Amino acid sequence: MRSIGERLDWVREQKKMSLEKFGQYLGYGQAKTAARQVMSRILNNHRNLTLEDLSKLQSGGVDLNWLINGVGEIKELGEESQEKFATYHFYDGAEHVETLKIPEFKYPEIINMQSDEILAVRIKTEMMSPTIKVNETVNAVKVDSIKHDGIYILIDEIDGEEVMSVRRFFINLDRSSYQVIHDNPSYPDTEISKETLEKNRLILRVFSIMQTIVKI
Repeated sequence: MRSIGERLDWVREQKKMSLEKFGQYLGYGQAKTAARQVMSRILNNHRNLTLEDLSKLQSGGVDLNWLINGVGEIKELGEESQEKFATYHFYDGAEHVETLKIPEFKYPEIINMQSDEILAVRIKTEMMSPTIKVNETVNAVKVDSIKHDGIYILIDEIDGEEVMSVRRFFINLDRSSYQVIHDNPSYPDTEISKETLEKNRLILRVFSIMQTIVKI
């Protein structure tokens, strides 16, 4: 095995993975064609392994000195155990774009959000500027109702069109209504009842501005 590609292919065979599964294992999406194409280029030495690829392989028992330089001991590798994935739903404003499975080990903030269903939403309104600017993407999770003060996205259908808003919600003392605050002073603050709010098709709690995955 004289090349990195040949040694990597040996690793793939040891793990009893198809080209597609091996590509997905390294994090190249869940689309079989894309994963196969990327792996084909890597195995034929037309594309380099990334630092994330090397880290994943090392954690799976691969000697990186052997893999990169052909020096060291060849280790027998067992079949890879199942890792945990989170489902990432990508939205461009109110429009759903794509759903992907993302390995949780790569993105620890997913674990911190305590949900395996994450929504990445590109913001298309100035309501929360400058805190959240137009075209920034946020990580959010779906909730049935607002039980904590914070920033929330509402998505609903109005006159046959999907509409998105993002605002701060503060629970009133009566717990049956909310103060609604915009960080952008051009938008007036308001109040909304719990009953009206829960008629929205989606209520999403915002956790963070997205830094890790550039997809939409």
